Amino acid sequence: MMNRRIVLVDDDVDYLSALGAALSGKADVIAFDNVVDALDYLKKNGEGVDLICVDLFMPDVEGVDWQLSGLSTINAIRALYPENPPLIGVLSGMDAVVHIHTCLKNGADWFIEKRFDVESVAAQLVEKPLVLHTVDS
Repeated sequence: MMNRRIVLVDDDVDYLSALGAALSGKADVIAFDNVVDALDYLKKNGEGVDLICVDLFMPDVEGVDWQLSGLSTINAIRALYPENPPLIGVLSGMDAVVHIHTCLKNGADWFIEKRFDVESVAAQLVEKPLVLHTVDS
């Protein structure tokens, strides 16, 4: 079975490192600690990406204000893939029902809770089929 190609976008470099280590040998991981570099990579090398995981709560593009930039990142990614986009998910510790619902209504295919147990998060990303969640309008 071929490894999934996963792009991770999270401003928490320690979490990125831990999750990348947990995914080592199980998936091909490309990690970014900011949205600008991730979008630049996807513009140039986005073919064959199976899954893109973005944090919900990151600094904005200029790195000045904290905001729910994961939502704007999802919109920017969708614009890069007018046809056949990869799955786009939110990996966040902000897991209240309102956050999950907002993400799914705004273009995320799925939501996964960011846990300190990165092995369980990694298992959900590579060992189980990715289930798409839907939200009523």
